[in-house]
Amino acid sequence: MTITIRPLGLADASEYRAFRLEALRATPAAFTSTYAEDLDQPLEVTVNRLTRVGRPDDVTVGGNAAAERLYRSCGFEQWGREPAAVMVDGQPVAKLHLIRWL
Repeated sequence: MTITIRPLGLADASEYRAFRLEALRATPAAFTSTYAEDLDQPLEVTVNRLTRVGRPDDVTVGGNAAAERLYRSCGFEQWGREPAAVMVDGQPVAKLHLIRWL
């Protein structure tokens, strides 16, 4: 199986939004926002995520060691850390900011 990493564009906004909502519903602890919060957001919010300038493939992980390992195995590097940035199951969790320049 070949995995292709590419920048997402405006044409990907609807599919990306659906994918993100399903991920938020299935694994809420992996995100710093909730399914309910994102469900109410217009597609424009997703478009803005996809068109941000200067930070290609920027992701945030916190308290999810498997996700962090996956991103690092794909060439992402940590550029920042926010200690105790969010609460997950009543516990403070750091947000790690990872980036992979394309």
